[in-house]
Amino acid sequence: MVVLAVIATWVVPGGEYERIEKDGRSISLADSFKFGERQPQGVGALFISPIKGFIEASSIHFHIQKKISYAIFLKRQATFWTSVSS
Repeated sequence: MVVLAVIATWVVPGGEYERIEKDGRSISLADSFKFGERQPQGVGALFISPIKGFIEASSIHFHIQKKISYAIFLKRQATFWTSVSS
């Protein structure tokens, strides 16, 4: 998939929609698409992009892992206290 994404930067033209803030959300304006400058990626992006993605998502992963660990802890505590009180 990453290889296809890098190849697409050479084939598919880039662009963006104008955006506005509405009710605290960023919304794209219809019919406001404008082509932008092309930014084709090279072979280096093929290896660097996944690493950048992992680094940027690491804080989200940390919070999810923390919640899962806490849920497992609570379940084990409940199991322990159930077996002790029996």
